[in-house]
Amino acid sequence: MKKYHDYNARLRPLAYKLRYRFTKGELLLWSLALSKGKMLGLTFNRQRAIGNFIVDFYCKEIQLAIEVDGKSHRDEAVQKKDKIKSAYLASINIKLIRIWEENLVRAFYDTVELLRDDIEEYMQEREK
Repeated sequence: MKKYHDYNARLRPLAYKLRYRFTKGELLLWSLALSKGKMLGLTFNRQRAIGNFIVDFYCKEIQLAIEVDGKSHRDEAVQKKDKIKSAYLASINIKLIRIWEENLVRAFYDTVELLRDDIEEYMQEREK
């Protein structure tokens, strides 16, 4: 199974720039739960370009992307773009988990526990 995906090289500078402009939820998730193998020993990358999209966090070893969605994702036009991104990632066998920014800020540990459960369930399904 291919673990490295093609990406639009023109997105590379934007992805690099985004790595240094965290939202509060992204910063919490990265620093307290995803960096340095904190989540089940998995290695995550931040702001990873895949195809014509950039995902907030990506674990190539299990092909899992995590998106932190803020208030702008309630907008209908943004939701349409999110559906296109989700469909593309699914078409290349990347699991996408979306988390609401406000959940990370208001109930961080509960949200991370749910995320951990989702990841564990996904890993078990992959082993079948």
